[in-house]
Amino acid sequence: MEHAEKAIRILQEIFSSLHLDINDEKTFVNKSPHFFDNGWSSVLSNYKFSSDQKKQLYDLIRYFDISYRYSIDFPLDSVLKYAIKRLNNVNIESGNWSHFESLLMKTAITEPATLHEFSAIMYKNKRIVDNKKIKEIIFTLLEEHIYKGHSYEINWALWLSKVFNIQIPDKIASNLFNLVDASNLIMALDLKNRGLISSTIITDNIVDLIDENALQDEYWLLAYEADYHGWLTLKHPDLINNHPFFSILKKNNISFYHSSKVFYHKPASSTLAHKNTRTENQQAENKTHGQPEEKDLFSLLSNDY
Repeated sequence: MEHAEKAIRILQEIFSSLHLDINDEKTFVNKSPHFFDNGWSSVLSNYKFSSDQKKQLYDLIRYFDISYRYSIDFPLDSVLKYAIKRLNNVNIESGNWSHFESLLMKTAITEPATLHEFSAIMYKNKRIVDNKKIKEIIFTLLEEHIYKGHSYEINWALWLSKVFNIQIPDKIASNLFNLVDASNLIMALDLKNRGLISSTIITDNIVDLIDENALQDEYWLLAYEADYHGWLTLKHPDLINNHPFFSILKKNNISFYHSSKVFYHKPASSTLAHKNTRTENQQAENKTHGQPEEKDLFSLLSNDY
């Protein structure tokens, strides 16, 4: 026990030097032998879904019920995250989509850690997602998490708004621009540029964040992208152009945030039994419409070296 506790103290020192923290809720000392697997992952991974529509609906409801129960029994495990991710490769009968969609949305609201997996399924089935339901999800997430300042949840809500072309109400949008998280503000500026946030919404506080030292602090990405995409008129208009390094990136059309594209890993199989094809709008969204091609930093460096 003494050796184990000493090992934890050493790890804490190492993590602290890297500005990281150990999750105390998930860090503990156990006597051997002990279980490494609580059993729920095996149950969920081996769960079978029928191809018959009526039977599959029962299977889905039971699967979610089991997942919820396990998430309560093992609150420190990522049960629901795993459960939703596993559904990405299940062929859902078209007649069950509405029920399946509602169950997914309920899970995403109650357990925001599943938003990544939830968004993947929504994006893959974009053409059949109920826009009214997804709009309610987006607004609920924003109203709840802007107040709490939860960047992860806000980013996914804004991403869904972009994918499904959902207009953000002025009241919510105004609160968005009071945030200080760079990634949230970048996405909000992108939505405003696309017309999904009213042009009348004031963004003066963002301009104030980008001072002459912005490229050396946590707002460097916000400063660079706002200038690169022309989203804002900076107080220091030559901030990027006069910088010895960022000016080179801009000259080579390098952007860390691709406003004209929706980058998302395409899973091997479709959630629905019938394959979903890209719409003309999606294809058009992936074109830069004559603007300079945005280069990927990794590709550029790979070519150079």
